[in-house]
Amino acid sequence: MFCCECEPQVIPSELGKQLSSQLRCIMFGHLLMSLLYFIGVFVLTAFFELFFALMVYITYRTYNFCNLVLYKWILIFSIISSFANLGLSIQFHSYYYNSNGRLHVYKLIIFSIALIFYCTALLIAYRSYKEFKALAITSPAAPGALDYEPPQMYDGGEQEDIDPRSAPPPPRQNNPRFPGRGVQLG
Repeated sequence: MFCCECEPQVIPSELGKQLSSQLRCIMFGHLLMSLLYFIGVFVLTAFFELFFALMVYITYRTYNFCNLVLYKWILIFSIISSFANLGLSIQFHSYYYNSNGRLHVYKLIIFSIALIFYCTALLIAYRSYKEFKALAITSPAAPGALDYEPPQMYDGGEQEDIDPRSAPPPPRQNNPRFPGRGVQLG
């Protein structure tokens, strides 16, 4: 789909797989919202919805949490926009009336569906972000995974385990910015 073969960057967990399938449903929701916006003559918004569907597609295929950061901000602005449009319809009754005096019920329905959809998508995106970021940090297959190896001595021998509390304190240095004596806490 979308002519993109994306491989997962991490080894997915069971929760990650569940959230990925939920993100797939969100992607199809964006495609449906795009269709509704095309029918409702909101062409530019429909193209943005197609872009959001592509963003969610790449995210659920690669388990990449970085896309979800931008996606969550986009959802927050979409929620504000949908809420403002519904508020305008309540405040100014003429906002959703055509020249014949008939109510544009279709616009009210679209913005109501969009508000509910965006709120749901934001909750799923937040849960997915937390899980995908945890997978990126802990998974050995992740490009940014924390592969920690203890440092070696210069002669190739093993380094001793030194308790930091038993190490001698570092030598005092005269600091021209602070000429007074310091008090050690603890």
